[in-house]
Amino acid sequence: MPNLDLESKSSRFATLTAVAETPPKRAKKMLTADGNPRPISEYFGELTFGLGHMREKLPREAYQNLIRTLEQGKKLPKESADAIAAAIKEWSVTMGATHFCHWFQPM
Repeated sequence: MPNLDLESKSSRFATLTAVAETPPKRAKKMLTADGNPRPISEYFGELTFGLGHMREKLPREAYQNLIRTLEQGKKLPKESADAIAAAIKEWSVTMGATHFCHWFQPM
């Protein structure tokens, strides 16, 4: 294990302490026009890049390859994967995204 100097240890400790002491942020509730809370079921998933968006944004061949992959388990060609990634990035930036990560969930 590398031997960190005192300044590095101190800086790291200060950063970890600041993170640990930062209070959690609470999400603001979505409200109706009259100020009442909106049921989550009304807006859950509305900012999802779904098949409708994909059909509009992707080249025809990339969309068809994606459907084959989803329905038949076929391997997705690299060119199609690149086109899908570019379309998702473009769409998400228009929706206000500034950061990206991969998030996988069990199907």
